[in-house]
Amino acid sequence: MKQNKILVLLLFLAFPGQQLFAQERYYRLPVTVRDTSGQSLIGVTVRVNAADNTSKTISGGSTDGEGHFEFRLPKGIYILSLTYIGFQPVSQRINVPSDGEFKLVMRSGGTGLQEVIVRGQSKTNPVKNLEMGVQSINLSTLRKMPALLGEVDVVRSVLSLPGVSSVGEGSSGFNVRGGNVDQNLVLMDGAPVFNTSHLFGLFSVFNPEVVQDVKLIKGGITPDYGGRLSSVMDIKLKSGSPDSLRGAGGIGSVSARLSAGFPILHNKGSVFIAARRTYADQFLKLSSDENLNSTVAYFQDFNGKVDYQLSTKDRISLAGYWGNDKLGLQKDFTIGYDNANAAATYLHEFSSGFSAKTTFLFSQYRSNLGVLQEPQSLLSKQYIRQYALKTDWHYRRNEAIDLTFGLSAIRYDVNPGVQTPLTESSVFNTTTSARQAGNELGFYLNNAHKFSKKLSAQYGIRFSYFGAVAAQNGPVYTYGGMPGKELLPVLTTEFKKGAAIKNYGNVEPRVSLRYLLSESASIKAGYNRMAQYVHLISATTASTPLDAWMISTNNIRPELADQFSLGYFMTKHSYELSAEAYYKTMSNQIDVINGTEPIGNQDVEKDLVYGKGRSYGLELYLKKNTGKLNGFASYTLSKTERQMNGVNNGDWYNAKYDRTHNLNLVVVYNYSNKWTFSSNYVYQTGVAATFPSGRSEFQGIIVPYNNGDLRNNYRYSPYSRLDLSATLFVRHRAGSRFSSNWVFSLYNVLNRKNVYALYFKQDNANPNKTIANQLSVIGSIIPGVTWNFNF
Repeated sequence: MKQNKILVLLLFLAFPGQQLFAQERYYRLPVTVRDTSGQSLIGVTVRVNAADNTSKTISGGSTDGEGHFEFRLPKGIYILSLTYIGFQPVSQRINVPSDGEFKLVMRSGGTGLQEVIVRGQSKTNPVKNLEMGVQSINLSTLRKMPALLGEVDVVRSVLSLPGVSSVGEGSSGFNVRGGNVDQNLVLMDGAPVFNTSHLFGLFSVFNPEVVQDVKLIKGGITPDYGGRLSSVMDIKLKSGSPDSLRGAGGIGSVSARLSAGFPILHNKGSVFIAARRTYADQFLKLSSDENLNSTVAYFQDFNGKVDYQLSTKDRISLAGYWGNDKLGLQKDFTIGYDNANAAATYLHEFSSGFSAKTTFLFSQYRSNLGVLQEPQSLLSKQYIRQYALKTDWHYRRNEAIDLTFGLSAIRYDVNPGVQTPLTESSVFNTTTSARQAGNELGFYLNNAHKFSKKLSAQYGIRFSYFGAVAAQNGPVYTYGGMPGKELLPVLTTEFKKGAAIKNYGNVEPRVSLRYLLSESASIKAGYNRMAQYVHLISATTASTPLDAWMISTNNIRPELADQFSLGYFMTKHSYELSAEAYYKTMSNQIDVINGTEPIGNQDVEKDLVYGKGRSYGLELYLKKNTGKLNGFASYTLSKTERQMNGVNNGDWYNAKYDRTHNLNLVVVYNYSNKWTFSSNYVYQTGVAATFPSGRSEFQGIIVPYNNGDLRNNYRYSPYSRLDLSATLFVRHRAGSRFSSNWVFSLYNVLNRKNVYALYFKQDNANPNKTIANQLSVIGSIIPGVTWNFNF
């Protein structure tokens, strides 16, 4: 009954405005914007001005993920104008009512580089949009920013935004507003990506040549997204050129990449393909050092996308990705992991204000560890697979009724680990973790409502259901015992394959409010409730690709989060300023007891502990958009804590990714049409870590230990890094479609040995002392050079 009342209230709020606007004689003016290659342009600023007074703006906004925008205007003559970073502005005289849809083309403004937009939550003016946290970095700027070994990386650029951090180089994923890496929903054309890293976090799985748009949502997450607590990174891939062959690529210090797009079937469809691979392993084979020439270290990935226009109202697309990593010494160990996903989408437009999209999705992540030395030889494998079917509907009638609603169904198949000996002499036996399966269902409803010129709101709700089912015939254990210690089975139940084990349901309301203080300033507030049914189990300070994925079971309850946020936004000339405060509480958080190793653990559920978390902070962001000297600064002051049953004596403690201060400065200086210089500086409080507070002696050996079971009782030294780069644009003959540039970079110019981990042991020179050995993933200046080209 309570859920029904909430739904009725939402519909009541959505539809009263219908009478208010129905009496106004307005006409629809749909607009579609693309570039010269046929790519939809997302986030183009669209304005309508009075024809007799071009300084007076009648209405405005920005194009959506399909390059569409729609005005509702009274009869008259207007000036329609388009502006977009890196493209020539467009202005056109229009007459309302008009005949059909306006399809406009924007031409590149010089460099020919496509734009990637990285946003906190929106594509448009940070003052006037309904959502909070707007930041943008276009691809031309991204290519000029300093990069590790010259390898441009979308995910690493996101780390420069407020509220986003990582444990450090060599750690997979990223952390948003105090959340773990698994609490980020990362989508590639709608398909989830369970591990975003290549080479243990040094690079991401997203080839910059294939990315069209990136949307990062930190708060105010709309109800069409579900399944994670902290953020959504929604990445849309490029489509092929509908009229001619076009390509791009690059050769860098680490890898080479190439992409191409071309039309098919009489220009009704297009194909886009891209590939990338490292070649460091090929050079290692040439070394005379036996350890080096037996080293395997590479990653590769492939992207493909096909689009086809069935009719003026029907489109289909197929997109796929596969990438893998391999690292190891051929005589000692091997580590491998890979991602694969696919998305098939059908879009139908019933009218200019009513459309439906149906998508089938597949995602898979696998990892393995092989130990080759005797007698410890073994092979450990694990995987998570997801199949999903979802449908999304959008209906816009007027400024009071802008509805989105939809359904989704997801099937999970998880194997947390299978460990097998490689030889008969191995000391290990075959162990298999209990396979898991589950079904997740979701329904959402959302409405964007303009109450007045100053006050607008976006409100909605998501209903989610999760059912854990038996993956095979056999027993299922319910564990109990003392928190913080290994649990014991207190109940054993036999289930047949496919039988329901445990069901969960959650109601997730979402709301965002915006009040305009003036044309250049606004305040916003929001509330989100999120539920998460998949979990990453990690026993280390920094998450690794070998950590185990699990789903909610009869022992593992869904994670829940409630987030409140308040922000102030201002634009002044070419400057943007935002200040956002947030407070987030989390329940059913998961950690492991001391000494737990998820890999090869037959039933890791007995080694888990549960509790709650909280995170709060202030995010500041200042950006200069134009001029020879531009860039942005972001600063985050935050606190992230956990309280787990049976851990740290039941007291609150700092989460492993808690950073009190996080400062990022990015400066770009466009010296001339030929040269651009840039710098990037990062300062962060050191991450929390558990240090020994005592030591004991056993047979003459001093063993450090943690006295009092304290968790994360110290911090590593602060993280600091300065990077520099220079971009040289090569001149080519006039009229040529070929363009290129060189990027020279220096990573870690200050030559700092930032701490990745500390290991404590007895000092051999003085057995009465305990010493700490520091591990730094990057401990020197790293130069890089990349040649980029487009044709």
